[in-house]
Amino acid sequence: IITSGAWVDEVLRPMGFESRMTPVRGQLAWYQHHEIQLETSIHMDGHFYAIPREGGFILGATTEAREWVQEFGDTGTQFLKTNIQRYLASDFHQMTPIRAWAGLRPRTRDRKPLMGSVDPNKKIWMSAGHFKNGLSMAPLAAELMWDKILGNEPKLDFDEFSPLRQKGLVPL
Repeated sequence: IITSGAWVDEVLRPMGFESRMTPVRGQLAWYQHHEIQLETSIHMDGHFYAIPREGGFILGATTEAREWVQEFGDTGTQFLKTNIQRYLASDFHQMTPIRAWAGLRPRTRDRKPLMGSVDPNKKIWMSAGHFKNGLSMAPLAAELMWDKILGNEPKLDFDEFSPLRQKGLVPL
């Protein structure tokens, strides 16, 4: 099962395919703040979020297409400062993050994941390209793939995510 995220083409090219997936860098940081306690995540304006974490929040994240850089940088710092001032309490902008990092999110051309068999003999399978939903969808994706691989009827039809669909894999 191929699950190599933004690097999936390195695995697919020797098999004669490309996904043309776009890496999208997301930069985020963990800030401590003991006065404000959240019990759930908050998403603001579709691109900025606060996730409660050990006496503080994880705040993020940038969406930088075609950035293969996995380090936190000036773009991340500016993004967080701007959005902290816009959405959160005024004293947040004076805080320094405890930790800051970046990761790459794999985005397909049609923004649908690639899930299913790659070859007609159903010996090679993949689940990749979940973009911003990879971690949250991993348990369901694993269950659906497991059923499909074993020849069982999955509880949800995910044929529209076939790697061999029109905007899926491209033969080399």
